[in-house]
Amino acid sequence: MKPKISITLDPEIYNDIRRQANKQGVPVSHLIEEAIKVWRRKKLGEGLREYYKETSSIHDRIVREAEPMIEEVWKEENEG
Repeated sequence: MKPKISITLDPEIYNDIRRQANKQGVPVSHLIEEAIKVWRRKKLGEGLREYYKETSSIHDRIVREAEPMIEEVWKEENEG
């Protein structure tokens, strides 16, 4: 069973939600829950984008730092 909560909304927002709920034939709580799900997915997407951006910059730094060592080992292997 879903927990029941109480929220306070701006009257204009509530009236918009109520009208939309009536138009769709669903409870107001359904629209609010759907809006929260959309918000949550957006936040998750932002978090993933930030994670990949950070991971990419770490990867780039590692490659830049390792490149001279790799070139040196390659030269030693191919010259000797």
